[in-house]
Amino acid sequence: MKCAVVCSLLVGVLGCSTPTSTAWGPHAPQRNDEALPPPAPAEAPPPTPRNQAAASALVADLSARLDRGDRRGALPLLGALLHSDLLTDQGRASFYWLRANTAVGIDDSVRQDALAGFMVAASVLPEDQETRRRLRQARASLLAIKIKQQTLGTSPRQAIVVPSATDADIVVAALDCGRDGDGHYIERRRQVPLRGDDATPRRLLCTENGDELTLWFRVESP
Repeated sequence: MKCAVVCSLLVGVLGCSTPTSTAWGPHAPQRNDEALPPPAPAEAPPPTPRNQAAASALVADLSARLDRGDRRGALPLLGALLHSDLLTDQGRASFYWLRANTAVGIDDSVRQDALAGFMVAASVLPEDQETRRRLRQARASLLAIKIKQQTLGTSPRQAIVVPSATDADIVVAALDCGRDGDGHYIERRRQVPLRGDDATPRRLLCTENGDELTLWFRVESP
């Protein structure tokens, strides 16, 4: 991925314009299906850029790493850029969104922090269709992380509260499974449509290893 492409997605560095591309995460911080290389020896985290020249160098390095698929190596660069004071509000939201994408399958805690950061950063942006869609997806992805930690959805009393049945679909789509997170869940059997105050089970099957998972959802309109 070339620096110009990164610039088109990330506002606030080098005079980049408002991002219009959805090349990263068209619906969510997504799983990358390519095999990840083994972790390289830890590098010293880059310093926070204090001026445009330092930011330019960091963006160029970030672009090169993403271009060759080094998502692990890109994460600390994104962290350093997010700690800088050189970003516009739109730029900060875009960097958080890219960091959440980049962390998928690598570090759930980094991804969780990036999703939460995106929601805070996006809350001050003018509301448009793309921002609303990403906020909806960020909420679903945060729920998916909590489900993986076995803190949500395991029983009717711990049902996952969503504003609509469509949001339940988005949460399920955000879940990965299998040893390396390369699988996703499909619904074994469509349950009674979510409605009212009753918790509804969704019985899921992992495409990677055949593991089964039952999640409980409850629709509560905002």
